[in-house]
Amino acid sequence: MSATSAPYGLIPTYHPSGIIRPKAYSGGILSGLATALFKYTPILMQTTGFLTVAGATGAFLGSFAGVEYTDATGRRQHSPGWISGTVATNIIAYVWQDPGIIYRMQANGSLAQSSRGDEANFANVGTGNATTLYSTAQVGALVGVGVQGQVQVIDKFESISNDFGDAFTDVLVKISQSQINAPYVAI
Repeated sequence: MSATSAPYGLIPTYHPSGIIRPKAYSGGILSGLATALFKYTPILMQTTGFLTVAGATGAFLGSFAGVEYTDATGRRQHSPGWISGTVATNIIAYVWQDPGIIYRMQANGSLAQSSRGDEANFANVGTGNATTLYSTAQVGALVGVGVQGQVQVIDKFESISNDFGDAFTDVLVKISQSQINAPYVAI
C-alpha cells in the first residue's frame, strides 16, 4: 500500500521481450566481502570485477538477484542475499542487468503524475532486512528535467491501493544510468 513506507528494492517487473533473466557472474563477489547485498538491491560492478552496492548517485549495473556459493563446511548454499563477511568459494552472483527491464520500486515520498519521464537517484540504497535478506532501497527525490538520474520514472505501478500523489508512491522505473549502456537524460 503506497500510503505506508514499505520499501522492497528494485524488483524486475517486465521486459518488452517477455523474458526476464538474471546474468550469472562466476566469482562476482569477493569472499569475505564486509558489505551485505540484499535481493533487489541496486548493484555496481567495481573496476576490480567484483559486485557491490551501488551508490546513491552514478551509474550502476542492475538489481541483485541472489547468490550461490560453497560455505566453509563444503555445503552448497543458495541465498537471496549475501551476508556481510561470509567466507566462501565457488561464488556465483546473479544480477538482472538488461537495460530493457522495467522495475517496480517504492518512492521515499509522494510522486505526482508529472514525475513521468523525470529521473531520480536512489535513497536508502544499501539497506535491507537482515532476516529475509531483501532490500529496502527506494526511489529518492526527482532530479529535474535535463538532469541525469539513476532511474527514469515510467509510470505508477497499477494497483488498487496505489496512485500518484500517495505518501509513498509505487512506480515503474527503468535504468537510465547504466554501466553497460549509454546513459540518457530525462525528457
